This record gives sequence, structure tokens and C-alpha cells, in this order.
Amino acid sequence: CAKVVIEFKVFLIGKILKIQQSMQIEESTSLEWRDTNWLTRLGGIQNRQMALDYFSLSPFWDKNCNNERIYMQTAYRGLRQPLEKTIEALCKMTSIEFSVENRQPPIWVIQKQFRTGPAPNEINIVVIYYISGTNIYQAPTIYSIASKRLLASLYHVNDAFREVRDVAHFSLLDNCSYKATGDLLVFSTSRNTAGSLMGAANQKTWEFRHWMDRVIDTSADYISHQQVRINFYTPKTDTFYAKLNHAKLEIICKRKRQCKKNKRKHKIKKQ
Repeated sequence: CAKVVIEFKVFLIGKILKIQQSMQIEESTSLEWRDTNWLTRLGGIQNRQMALDYFSLSPFWDKNCNNERIYMQTAYRGLRQPLEKTIEALCKMTSIEFSVENRQPPIWVIQKQFRTGPAPNEINIVVIYYISGTNIYQAPTIYSIASKRLLASLYHVNDAFREVRDVAHFSLLDNCSYKATGDLLVFSTSRNTAGSLMGAANQKTWEFRHWMDRVIDTSADYISHQQVRINFYTPKTDTFYAKLNHAKLEIICKRKRQCKKNKRKHKIKKQ
């Protein structure tokens, strides 16, 4: 049991480090990479294999992926197998791999995915990249796009509250009203009333920000949970849980055998 616990701790530390690395993926969305010399020498990207070769030169490439392992095996033997053979070999492996999904130049879409089995649907997409002309970019996640749009809308809503606060007018007869003379809004109120209106506007702004933050945090938690699930799963996970269940079963059986021995000893003493 102690050995299983130690293995589990080492396994968790490795997974935590991988999760921390995955959290840094989002920082690469502002990076742009190109190699015009390579494209000029080969006459541009003409097929999927060339798109993957060009992408492998960029800093987005993972040197520990299965594509790199297959390439090193064939390069050592002085051979270069076609892309179809590489795809067949990748389906027999499990771990990180790169795949060219879009076949319509000049846009090439490349997926970084984690394969868990040979079936086409046994993959989890980690990051999506794309080649536009000569440049390579990382595609932003839906969460980052939604959060940026929500923050932009929040800024404009807050600005609208500020404008409304400056033109509000309060009187005992009409309560709160808004006056306009032509295209200009006129504001006239006492200092105390202005303070109360400012407090109400700030309260509404705070409420809006609070609920927007709740929405963003909920989305972030869900996406982080999905990312952790993707990065946490490896073929070793099933092996670990199998060992853990086997250890639990051995402990239970040992306790049952001990109980039977104690009962027999108790019967012998009575006789």
C-alpha cells in the first residue's frame, strides 16, 4: 500500500506540472512565426505533408509528440514514409500528436490533440493552430474570445451609466427624469440628490460587473475542468486504478481470513 501511495504522489506531481504547462498555452496567441526562406526554397506549401513540415519548424511544435518519434525512426533508416503511413502509425499510438485538418490552401488548420485509442473519435483536442499565407498563429479559445467581448461590453455599459448619471434630474413632482434641449442634455439637481443618484448608478454597475464575473468564472472553471480531464488521462491512469483496486481487494480478503482464524480460535477455547 505504501508503494502504491508513493507511486500515486509521483504520478500526481507529474500531472500537476503538465497542467501548469497547459495553462501557459493561452499566452502564445499573440505570437506570430514565419520562415520565408524555407517557403521560397521549396516554392510554398503545396500539400498537407509540407504544411506539417513547415509547422514543425515553428516554436509551437512539441518535440515529444508522436509525429516526431515516427520521423526520427524513419530518418534514422534513411527513409521518409508518406503521410498516409504516418497517420496509420499514429492511430496505433497514444499521446500528443499533430494533424492537418483543413486541405484548402492558403489556410491550413493544424490540431494538437491527445489520442487515447485507434478510433477516429478517441481524441481530445488540446490546441488549434492555423497557417495563413506564410504566418503561423495559435487560434484563441472560445472562452478567451467570450471573456474579451464581455469585458468590452461591460466597459460600454459602465460608460452609459456614467452618462445617465450626469444628465439625471430629480424633483418632488416628477421624481427622477431626464431633460433634453435640442441635442444637449441638461442636468440640474441638488448636491444630495446627485450623490444618491450616483450611488444608485454605481450600485447597478457593481451588480452588472458581479454577474458578468460570475459568468466568466463559471466558464473558466468548466473549461479548466475539461482541460484537466484531458491532460490527466493517460494509459497509466487505468493501470494505477487497477493496482489501487487490487490492493484494496487484498486488504479486504486479508481481514476476512483474519476474522475466520479468530472465530476458530474462539471455538477451540470454548471446547
